[in-house]
Amino acid sequence: MMYSSLAKYYDKLGFNEFAKAFLLKALPFFKKYMQNHRVPKPYLKIIDLACGTGELCRLLNKNGFKSCGLDISRDMLIIARQKNPKLKFYNKDLRTFSLKPKFHIATCSFDSLNHIMKGDELLATFKNVYRCLYKNGLFVFDMNTITGLRNWSIQFVNSRKDYLIIRNGGYDDGNHKAYMFIEAFVKSKGKCYNRLYDVFYQKGYPNSTVRRLLKKAGFLKITMSSFHQEKPVAQCGRIFVVAHK
Repeated sequence: MMYSSLAKYYDKLGFNEFAKAFLLKALPFFKKYMQNHRVPKPYLKIIDLACGTGELCRLLNKNGFKSCGLDISRDMLIIARQKNPKLKFYNKDLRTFSLKPKFHIATCSFDSLNHIMKGDELLATFKNVYRCLYKNGLFVFDMNTITGLRNWSIQFVNSRKDYLIIRNGGYDDGNHKAYMFIEAFVKSKGKCYNRLYDVFYQKGYPNSTVRRLLKKAGFLKITMSSFHQEKPVAQCGRIFVVAHK
C-alpha cells in the first residue's frame, strides 16, 4: 500500500507542510461560497479527499470549519485519527467511493489526483466527487502538470538535524508518467536511524483533459490557475482548480 512505510514519519519528514499553502489558496473560495450561498462557517461541510495524515482537516478544524477526511491508506488514517480524534475519517478509494453524507466543498491537495494513472479512473473519481456534493458545491484541488512532472528527473537530498531524505525520480515523456524513489533515514534512539523506503508513481494529464473530464462528470464552471503564480497556466508546474457543480 502506497505510503505505508512513510505514514508514521510523514509529518516529521515535512510532507504535511503543503496543507498550509493549499488552505491559504483555497480560503478565498470558501469565503465567497459562504457569502453567495449564505452558509455560516460552522455549518459548512468539507471533505478532504486523499487526506493522508489529516493535516488539512486539522487546519480546517482549527479555522472553525466542519471537516472530515477520506483516504485509501489505513496507515495514514491511523495518524489522521490520532491527530483529529473528534473528526470522521473514511477508508475508501477515490476511484470507487460512495458516501451517504453530502458536502458543500470537497478538497484534494498535494497532487494526490496524479496518483490516478488512467484517464477513465480519473473520470470515475470526478463523478464520485460530483455525487457527494450538494447542489452548487465546489471541488477544490491541485495537480502536477506534465511540465511539473518532467522536473522529477532529478536527484534531491534534504538533510536536517534528525533526518535525511534522498529522492531519485524519472519521467517518461511517451506516456507522461513519472516515478519517485524516496529513501529516508530518521533518527531514533541514541545513534540509531530508522531506514524508510517507498516509491511513488504519478500520471500527468494535459490541462485540457482535466477540464474535459470535469465537464463530462457534470461540473459546470471550472477555473484553473497556476498554484504558485510563477508562470501562466499553460507553462506552470502545478495547477489550482475550482470546479462548480
